[in-house]
Amino acid sequence: MAEFAELESQDGVRMPWNIIPVATTKDHQPIDSEIPVSAIYTPLAPSTPLLPYAPLRCRTCRSVLNPYSVVDFSASTWGCPFCFNRNPFPSNYSSISDTNLPPELFPRSTTVEYLSSSSSSPPPVFLFVVDTCLFSDELDFLRSSLSQALDLIPDASVVGLIAFDSLVRVYELGFPHCTKSYFFHGNRDCSKDQLLDQLSFFVKSPKPSSGVIAGVRDGLSAEDIARFLPPASDCQFTLHSVLEELGSSQWPAAPDHRPGRCTGVALRIAACLLGACFPGSAARIMAFVGGPSTLGPGAIVSPELSEPIRSHKDIGKDSAPCYHEAVEFYEKLAKQLVHQGHVLDVFASSVDQVIWIERCFLCVIVESVGEGVEDMKAGDHVLPIFTGECGDCRVCKRDGANLCERFRVDPMKKVMVGDGKTRFFTSKDNKPIYHFLNTSTFSEYTVVDSACVVKVDPRFPLEKMSLLSCGVSTGVGAAWNVADIQPGSTVAIFGLGAVGLAVAEGARAKGASKIIGIDVNPNKFPLGREAGISEFINPKESDKTVHERVMEITEGGVEYSFECAGRIEALREAFLSTNSGVGVTVLLGVHASPQLLPIHPMELFQGRSITASVFGGFKPKTQLPLLFTQCLQGQLNLDLFISHQLPFSDINEAMQLLHQGKALRCLLRL
Repeated sequence: MAEFAELESQDGVRMPWNIIPVATTKDHQPIDSEIPVSAIYTPLAPSTPLLPYAPLRCRTCRSVLNPYSVVDFSASTWGCPFCFNRNPFPSNYSSISDTNLPPELFPRSTTVEYLSSSSSSPPPVFLFVVDTCLFSDELDFLRSSLSQALDLIPDASVVGLIAFDSLVRVYELGFPHCTKSYFFHGNRDCSKDQLLDQLSFFVKSPKPSSGVIAGVRDGLSAEDIARFLPPASDCQFTLHSVLEELGSSQWPAAPDHRPGRCTGVALRIAACLLGACFPGSAARIMAFVGGPSTLGPGAIVSPELSEPIRSHKDIGKDSAPCYHEAVEFYEKLAKQLVHQGHVLDVFASSVDQVIWIERCFLCVIVESVGEGVEDMKAGDHVLPIFTGECGDCRVCKRDGANLCERFRVDPMKKVMVGDGKTRFFTSKDNKPIYHFLNTSTFSEYTVVDSACVVKVDPRFPLEKMSLLSCGVSTGVGAAWNVADIQPGSTVAIFGLGAVGLAVAEGARAKGASKIIGIDVNPNKFPLGREAGISEFINPKESDKTVHERVMEITEGGVEYSFECAGRIEALREAFLSTNSGVGVTVLLGVHASPQLLPIHPMELFQGRSITASVFGGFKPKTQLPLLFTQCLQGQLNLDLFISHQLPFSDINEAMQLLHQGKALRCLLRL
């Protein structure tokens, strides 16, 4: 304890396992208990030494040289107390001895302050990866675009160039005398060590025997890095010359073969080069790809044209030959880039041929936009909405209203609003295929009015995006926008499907004090508890009516009730479950015609009111982006609502699960 007390006074650090008392039983036997991993830290005491140089770090785990490190003075090395790696001392520590210690090794220097030399932020890094299997006219356009881009980036930017077909070529842009490049085989993966050896990084200086090679600070010289990634101002002539000479692949494919593309190997080499030279910096790989990868790791289809490119049905049936290997390869590559802190941008000249499902799980992406569309562009993540927002009609201009006069939900509408025509036709006899609910999303490609599309933050998970096109947004919006639930109020929800649970999520987020769930299926109660429901009523298990049970639980009725079952009798009970002075009933369930409201007009004079909601009262384009932001901030638990994931071919099974009450939402993958 004395040692702990001394360290506390010396470093200002207090650990919980030394402070929290041990619980005991009546017989004074200790009880095993969990202690949080935490610390109270009061840094920079008045006696803290100030060292006017940068800290010496472990080459493996990046920890700092400290009094607990094991120092071998004869070998001039020190052992890291965290990962036990042995690190050599640099030349400025050559005079170190047991009688001549640097300040950071003094026994009382367990806390020190380093005075880092002021330096400007590192420049941005752009590494261009170019597919040369493009058609000559496409390659001409690409060369022109790259030349324009290079003229626009800051002169201090660092640039590099990699080209690939069946081979990968890494250009040495720092060599001004002629075009110089290094070739890598497209059929074999390449590690960072192999890349550095092949590029002759350690000709002038020896390769470190251990630890991580990470830029100038660890193992590489600025001169070697500038050979392949020089400042843009130093290599403009060389880079423009290389782009002018860059031509289509010198190994054209046979008539019955696809071009040989080793896209995976090219991206791996680009990632390894940036990871070795500029780890943790603002670097991005900009890949320009014109077709599917056919060679080496990450190949998606074989070179033979006799083998068709796999379809979504092949993936659903697990009959795509290269799919799993490609997914595994690109997932590892993605983790590598995340670990290095780098970005990969892919520019595909033909998305349906480049094929990126193995590389990212896309859901709703803009393919192209029509004339006059200014609020989105190709490549944006968007969500189609069945009820649109034109922004010009009297409904759109009015607060609290969301049923646009031009684009409101209409199951009978089957053409585009602008010209009254369809955009789909059968390929055999050119017969029209009509639109449905403004979206027509049961297809891989669709045409939608811009008023029925909401741009989504690209950080939002694509697989969860569809939950907010209806269902979840309807329930949450009913609680937030229509009922406007106040903190501390009571709520009753009739029907615990996806909409009902979304109401519970919204009520919980608004601070409701008591949420009562009513459903005839007790299997839904555990999910309801996760959504914040504290009381459950099964009408089949009670001799009293539901509204009588609610009155007993709340001593007078709830402030808000929500009918989400689509049943007239449930609507009647929901209305009677509210408080006679301030009760509000919100109708969300879809009811069969021609049934009428089971309410006498005089009952509305008692202080209760009833209203309905479409899409939760959200104006889709104006208000839904805020809901996406709130979901990103963790205000709603969307994982709760995805109960099943099935291929699109099993859509009938998904419908069956919904009708049987065994599923909340089935995520269908095309």
